Amino acid sequence: MSDVNQKERAARAWPLLTHLAAIGETTSYKGLGQHLGIHHRAIRFVLAEIQDFCLAEKLPPITILVVGQGGMPGTGFIAWDVDDLDRGFELVYSYPWGDLSNPFEFAADGSTVESLADGVFRHTLTPKDAYSRVKVRGMAQLVFREALLKAYDGQCALSNVYSSALLEAAHIIPWSKAEADQRVNPQNGILLSTLIHRLLDLGWLTINDDYTVTTDSSRTRRNSLERKLLGDLDGSQIRLPSDKRHWPDPAFIRQRNAMT
Repeated sequence: MSDVNQKERAARAWPLLTHLAAIGETTSYKGLGQHLGIHHRAIRFVLAEIQDFCLAEKLPPITILVVGQGGMPGTGFIAWDVDDLDRGFELVYSYPWGDLSNPFEFAADGSTVESLADGVFRHTLTPKDAYSRVKVRGMAQLVFREALLKAYDGQCALSNVYSSALLEAAHIIPWSKAEADQRVNPQNGILLSTLIHRLLDLGWLTINDDYTVTTDSSRTRRNSLERKLLGDLDGSQIRLPSDKRHWPDPAFIRQRNAMT
């Protein structure tokens, strides 16, 4: 199923699910499959996209509305305790889904997170335009991360960590303070390992506008891993993307550091 754009299918499934929530009804796997024009066995891949989004955004488990024989969600349903389905249905039916934009709408024309990130990376799509396409934070974060993975060739800017599962897209100007044209802009981000990203957020590590690193180990234990890591990083310089257009914007760095 890797060649199928499941987010495009999710874009078409989302309005049906929110409509069902509004009228207090459910549908079957076969019913949703007919709505999407696909076999009911493939529905689990679509529901996985929607379920993951709801979990990440802490939304009620809307995929609970797709049930099999006996009125129970399928085995892939992990968004709610199956021993307390009544409460799950109650939360879904009472949630104001109409106030939420379709988070998968950007994929309705066949676009993917990867294609949007590639557009940003190759400068065929402005960060502001990309953000206007994805609309919601969860999807925007995916585009931002993918763009940074491309810009930094899949390697942490301050270590030899290459594993995608251990890499995070660190905003320079935090999401809550960033403008629309900054939220998925690679120049407002640095690809960091999970641990180094956390050190940055804690203020134990500071990146300066000349791309050097200053650290503060005063709140760490002697002989601890984090103190050794901070000591090793102090005075170092981040590894910059090969394309200068993706380098962190010094003005963004100064703005971040002025907030602390």
